[in-house]
Amino acid sequence: MRINLKEMDKSDIDEVMKIERESFHIPWSREAFLNLIYSSSSICLVAVTEDRSVVGFICIRYVTDEAEILEFAVKESFRGIGIGRKLLNEALKKLDNLGIASVYLEVRPSNTPAIALYKRAGFIETGRRKNYYMEPKEDALLMKLSLKKL
Repeated sequence: MRINLKEMDKSDIDEVMKIERESFHIPWSREAFLNLIYSSSSICLVAVTEDRSVVGFICIRYVTDEAEILEFAVKESFRGIGIGRKLLNEALKKLDNLGIASVYLEVRPSNTPAIALYKRAGFIETGRRKNYYMEPKEDALLMKLSLKKL
C-alpha cells in the first residue's frame, strides 16, 4: 500500500477528527486543528492512502528555534506499518530546514509504541509532569530531540 504525505488542509479535518477521537480520551476540537493549519508557525501533515483517505497526522508548533509536537496519531487499523515513522521523519526534516534546534513532546508512559518510535528518532527522556493526563490519570513523560544541521 502506498502512503503519501501532504500538508493538512481544511478538507482533511473530518477524517483527522475521526482518528483524534479514536486515539485520545480527550480529543481536540475541530477549531483547534483549523487554528493550527492556518497558523504561520505550525506544521501539520497528514498521511493519505491512494484513495486519499487520511490514515495519520502530526501537528507541531514552533517559536524561534524550538518546536513542540502537539498532536500525533495514526488510525488504529494502520498502526505498526511505518506510517508514524514516516510522518515524524518528514516533520523533523521540515523543522530542521527551518533552523529549529530542539523539539519537545509529552507522552503517556503507558504509550510504549510511541515512546519506542520517539527513541528510535533520537528523542531522550528529560523528565515527568505528575498527573498531567486525565481520563485515565497519568503522568506525562517529557522528551526532547536536538536537531543538528548536517
